[in-house]
Amino acid sequence: MAIFHLDFKIVTRSEGMTSVAKAAYHARTRITDDRIGETFDFSHRTDLHGHIILAPVSAPAHIIESSSALWNEVERVERQNNGQTSRYFDVAIPVELNNDDKKKIGFRILPKELC
Repeated sequence: MAIFHLDFKIVTRSEGMTSVAKAAYHARTRITDDRIGETFDFSHRTDLHGHIILAPVSAPAHIIESSSALWNEVERVERQNNGQTSRYFDVAIPVELNNDDKKKIGFRILPKELC
């Protein structure tokens, strides 16, 4: 069985990253970044086992339902060229586990404040 690891990462503009690009990759979908006019397409990838957006109860429904709307709004409101637009978890869960068990582990390791 593989060794588990968990890493927290920050998406920063100063490193040339955008939250829209990361969201497209993590959701294995196609999203256009309205700020820079570039489309990121990872829909050809077939290795996605699950994707979920966690947001506060007070978050507007149209933002929660659409990765594109959410991450384009994040990029729009951040004004600094070196701004930190998002954070994400990089988690390696043993491949021997089934998808349901992987999701259970994922929710168990998330801080309660995020759920």
